[in-house]
Amino acid sequence: MFSSNGRVIKTLTRKTKRVFRRSAKHASEQLVEKANNAYLARNRIVSWMLAVAGLLFLAGLQYIWYQGIYKEQAFVNGGVYAEATLGKISTLNPLYASTSSEKAASRLIFSRLFSYDVTGNLKGDLAKSLKKSDNGKIYTVTLRSDAKWHDGKPVTVDDVVFTVQTIKDTRSRSLLRAGWSDITITKRDGKVQFTLPAAYPGFKDLLTFPVLPSHILGKIEPGQIYEDDFSSKPIGSGPFKFQLSQDLSGDDQIVHLVKNAEYYGGAAKLDRVQIHSTSSRGEIAKSLRSGEVSATADLTSTYRQSLSDDSIFLREASVNRGVYAFLNMSSPILKDKNVRLALQAGVDTGNVRISLGANTPALDMPVLESQIAIDIPTPVKVNRNEAVKKFEAAGLKKNKKGELIDAEGEQVKLRLVTIDDANYKKVASSLATEIEQLGIKINKVVFDTGDASKDFLQEILQPRNYDILVYEIDLGADPDTFAYWHSSQMGGNGLNLSNYSDALTDDILSSARTTDNQALRKAKYKAFVERWYKDAPAIGLYQVQMQYFYNKNVRTFSEDVRLVSALDRFTDVTYWAASKADVYKTP
Repeated sequence: MFSSNGRVIKTLTRKTKRVFRRSAKHASEQLVEKANNAYLARNRIVSWMLAVAGLLFLAGLQYIWYQGIYKEQAFVNGGVYAEATLGKISTLNPLYASTSSEKAASRLIFSRLFSYDVTGNLKGDLAKSLKKSDNGKIYTVTLRSDAKWHDGKPVTVDDVVFTVQTIKDTRSRSLLRAGWSDITITKRDGKVQFTLPAAYPGFKDLLTFPVLPSHILGKIEPGQIYEDDFSSKPIGSGPFKFQLSQDLSGDDQIVHLVKNAEYYGGAAKLDRVQIHSTSSRGEIAKSLRSGEVSATADLTSTYRQSLSDDSIFLREASVNRGVYAFLNMSSPILKDKNVRLALQAGVDTGNVRISLGANTPALDMPVLESQIAIDIPTPVKVNRNEAVKKFEAAGLKKNKKGELIDAEGEQVKLRLVTIDDANYKKVASSLATEIEQLGIKINKVVFDTGDASKDFLQEILQPRNYDILVYEIDLGADPDTFAYWHSSQMGGNGLNLSNYSDALTDDILSSARTTDNQALRKAKYKAFVERWYKDAPAIGLYQVQMQYFYNKNVRTFSEDVRLVSALDRFTDVTYWAASKADVYKTP
């Protein structure tokens, strides 16, 4: 039994040893050897992860590179355009807009029958079509049917008739009344009909007046329209709607406008427009530098250097305005034609323009080449010897001191007046130097139009209280300059600032503005320019350029836009932008 049990024990021991050896071998294989394999695997995993990270990095670089190829920063819908403007905002009724600030707001809020397009030509705005009668006296306008006021009401013929009648009514005191007194407006067959006392080809340019809503203002007395709440909360039909007005310190103000999503010309890309009005050009420049505003059209060329950096750009655009030295023909000295011709020959206007910058455009004539294509008469060239001869013909001569003296031996003196404006002061100083080189003593007067105790109109313009006036006039789109040079416009209420009176010139201007024959019209204006040179009622100094400063974060009017007035920069305002995003490039 013992032996049997011993065999069993030996058998169990042998089996136990065998199991132990197998277990030890398995443990060695599973723990020791695999631990070594894990170490090797870890190295491989780290290497793999580094390789994957490298591939991801290269893929990211490739993505960014492809982004640069197929995408770019471009202007998109949305954003706010803020423009700094000069002058306080006393009213938002366009019939009374007088400051640059008021006019800018008016142009954005209100529509017109016609407006000037990017080529400087008239195009229909609220007007769908225009038909002129054979005799040139009747103009019939058909309105577009999809125009609405900002309150949702349709723009109708009644609105146009009401607006013109309000402009014509002396009780309304509208600033747009000039030129409308003898024109009749009626509603006929759903259209607007204008009847003129005589043919006048330039009438179409009068159709750029802003149209008012008769359903809001129609029941208000003409004399009360200016004071009505409409002047502070206007309802227009233009591309932008009035939202609110924010008063700042002093007379400064911000008018907030939002886009008119129902605008018949297509909703603007901009969401909002802000008009920042101020009475100081210095404040305008400051707000532009700080980025508070996007742009301004109310700074002069004197700010070029101070605003010159990588973020602010300057776009110069000529407008149909001219600065002249008006020679008062009622002046005891200047009533002599020879004296005026002497000044015309002796003053180098090129030197005068250089005071503003080498690129300042010349203006030799009373009309612009862009207004009418004529064979331009040769401008008078600078000739100091000729000037001496003309002075002598007037009984004037130089003494040993080089002074120009009259028959009594007194030095000739002239009063030169201009307004307190940086450009005008430079021009007036340069002009005074040119004239003093001829031996004449200049008494230069700079009138401060910002002084509330003074009135430039009553103290200077109306009484023609000057011998020479350096001043700017609006030449418009049409060459008709009747208002500035016809003798009927002399005196305190007229714009004939030279008191120019010449029977032949009167006849030329009267007939040129009433003929539809373009060949005859060109011949008339050429004859007028030649006569103007011979009589020298003024000396052309330069054509005005709008100095438009803007920052790189906005897109506004293009460089090839031809402006009739500075306000025509808004002609394509629906395409302006002030917000950028990544977009795919077009092939």
